[in-house]
Amino acid sequence: MKKILILALSLMAVEQTYSQSHLYYKLDVGTNHIYSFAVANLATGWLNALTDRMLFDNAYSYTYLNDLDNTGYKSKQYSITGITAREFFSDVTAGAKIGYQSASPEVFNWGLFASAHYRVNQFKSSINNIDDELHNDIQRLLLGGGILLSFGDIESSTRLTFEAALRYEMPLSYKGLYGNSTNLLNKGLSSHFAIRVNGYGVLQGLGIYADIPHYEIFKDRESGNLKMYTFGIIYTITPWKIKGQYGL
Repeated sequence: MKKILILALSLMAVEQTYSQSHLYYKLDVGTNHIYSFAVANLATGWLNALTDRMLFDNAYSYTYLNDLDNTGYKSKQYSITGITAREFFSDVTAGAKIGYQSASPEVFNWGLFASAHYRVNQFKSSINNIDDELHNDIQRLLLGGGILLSFGDIESSTRLTFEAALRYEMPLSYKGLYGNSTNLLNKGLSSHFAIRVNGYGVLQGLGIYADIPHYEIFKDRESGNLKMYTFGIIYTITPWKIKGQYGL
């Protein structure tokens, strides 16, 4: 939390030296666990209210573990309602985007941004239907950039924003079925797509997204390989929702 606050303050400092109307910045948090999603949403919602900005996006995600193998290798997610730390943080992504956005009074606007994200994926694996399920922990750094396309008057209550990005994923840590070294993992590209509702209307802060991998997780494996496809629902508690609810 301390690092998130420092990053938030840094972005606000940048805003003071750059025209706010053209500065695009966003911190985002995604998780596949019901309780961690609720906690993150409350925390980011109050930080949005504290800064009086749409500083954070929050998302509930689902990662489909696509086993590229028919020899008995099976992957399985941890419980989304479990109470252990391993379950609570089984699939978490946190990061930041910063860039330029146009501010035309017309219906259409656009933007460019760079992004950096840290991701943790923890899941279970088994081979040939053996009862013992082995724990896997993959941690990655995702660096990339993308474009924004926004439709709707900048003063309107509802605007649609389309986001497309390309990310380069690099392993930082691995412990699991095949060993305990990042040398066992590939680096590779993934695509990110999102549709989000902006503005001040009742649908503010809602959206959907997808992360599509273009590489296999493990190196040099004829069996037991894996791809991770992530789909999510963006639900962000905006500062205006909190102020409307509590009369702030």
